[in-house]
Amino acid sequence: MSARRRGRRARDTGDLATDLTHLRTAVEAARGHLPADVLDRADVVLTRAGERGSLAPGTTVAALLGATGSGKSSLVNALAGAPVARVAPTRPTTQRPHAVTFAPGPDGSAATAELLDWLDVPERTPAGGHDERTAGLVVLDLPDIDSTAAAHRELATQLAERVDVLVWVLDPQKYADAVVHREFLAPMARHADVTLVVLNHADTLSGGARDAVVDDLRRLLADDGLGGVPVLLTSARTGEGVAELAGAVADQAASQVAAHARLRADAATVAEELAVAAELDAAEPGRSPAADERQVVAAASGAAGVPVVTRAAAAAYRRRAGRHVGWPPVRWVSRLRPDPLRRLHLGERGGAGRVTSLPPAGPAQVASLTTAVRRHVEARAGGMPDAWRADVGADVEGRVPGLLEQVDPEIGAVDLGQGRRPAWWRVLGLIQWVLIGAAVAGGVWLGGLAVMGYLRMPAPATPDWRGWPVPTLLLLGGVLAGLLVWVLGSWLARIGARRRAGAVRRRLRSVIAERVRADVTEPLDAHLARFEEFSSAVRALR
Repeated sequence: MSARRRGRRARDTGDLATDLTHLRTAVEAARGHLPADVLDRADVVLTRAGERGSLAPGTTVAALLGATGSGKSSLVNALAGAPVARVAPTRPTTQRPHAVTFAPGPDGSAATAELLDWLDVPERTPAGGHDERTAGLVVLDLPDIDSTAAAHRELATQLAERVDVLVWVLDPQKYADAVVHREFLAPMARHADVTLVVLNHADTLSGGARDAVVDDLRRLLADDGLGGVPVLLTSARTGEGVAELAGAVADQAASQVAAHARLRADAATVAEELAVAAELDAAEPGRSPAADERQVVAAASGAAGVPVVTRAAAAAYRRRAGRHVGWPPVRWVSRLRPDPLRRLHLGERGGAGRVTSLPPAGPAQVASLTTAVRRHVEARAGGMPDAWRADVGADVEGRVPGLLEQVDPEIGAVDLGQGRRPAWWRVLGLIQWVLIGAAVAGGVWLGGLAVMGYLRMPAPATPDWRGWPVPTLLLLGGVLAGLLVWVLGSWLARIGARRRAGAVRRRLRSVIAERVRADVTEPLDAHLARFEEFSSAVRALR
């Protein structure tokens, strides 16, 4: 084999390997999402490619296909240079496939025999003559594609799917048969590189009629997507065009790339079926995930009890603030009220991983979260076919219960700020104790004066300030000022509670956003990545 021919064969092999990799990627990505019959056909192509690639890669198998009476067997005899195929006026003449083998190619006769075993063609006859160009060539005479025997038609169709080169033999009477074009030629449009069309019985046409028939046949082939396929005129009876046909088939054998070209065409054909099944040409790009993800986080926050926690955090803040800045004589009352966060098993030490006592999500909240997830999927998976998008939606929506179950202990582990005491608590608390101390001192002072007066003891002089006795000022001022500080502290506590609630809400939403990303966004991203792999692989094959 020349270096140029070896290089051409190597490049074609590489292209085939790439195509098969693309097809395998597309099939695996689409498994379970596209119709099984389409995927099964793709699997058949992959299996056939693997088997054919290991069997006599230097041998080319060309099959003559045609309708009843087209003269396939006569052409096989003309190509072989000997009456190797049975010819008779009765129909159908060819009932079983018959192989005509020319000189063994680089693989050897044993490899050729193994290839024919794989094709299930037991009848084999060596050709009467051959030249260097036909080395490694095998010609098959197949049953009629329109045979009255269903088994014959099925056998011809099966072998047409496995051979390397397709030689369609038509005759002037039935070359325009709609069944032949619709069911056989048009579906093989992507196999143009390994297809030859022969108009046999050309000797029955006059010069003018010949040109008209050939022009009409070319028009029909163009409509079938086979406009560039060579059209040869032959006559097995007179020998016209047989040499040209033999040369065209021999060129396919000499190139030693027909098998790979055929398999690449098979891959492209089934890729087109995958594209149609996936509605790739009608696909629309999905939207950005940001807005819809925020809606999912908002719905998940409601279902997970974030509003309950934020209200409890605000109430707990006000309760603790009251214990520090409230009026000391009544602070003990706040201890009678339970801590809102502890009632929910929140904000406690060692709370990581602990199940909370938050109320479970109600049906309306779960439905709202499921709807948000569904909209998120629909927004981002807009380019998927309906069935595939439904599969993705079912998978992602099915994760909602697990999301709510896993986020509960994560909420329990969030730092709700219970261990922090604002500085103003200590300042106002100190002021309260100073004021209550002043009030107590004034009260004791006044009490002492009252006792001394009752016992008619001489009372010491009582200092005053602007006419007000100091003990009275201490008592009244301490009480009134303490109450004012209490009111101020309550006002500041409400402001601080709102801020604490906002901080808690942000922390909880951050935790829930992480859980949404893990249980919704990332699985959806994985589905979208698989669909993009599928789309890219199919586009590379089309």
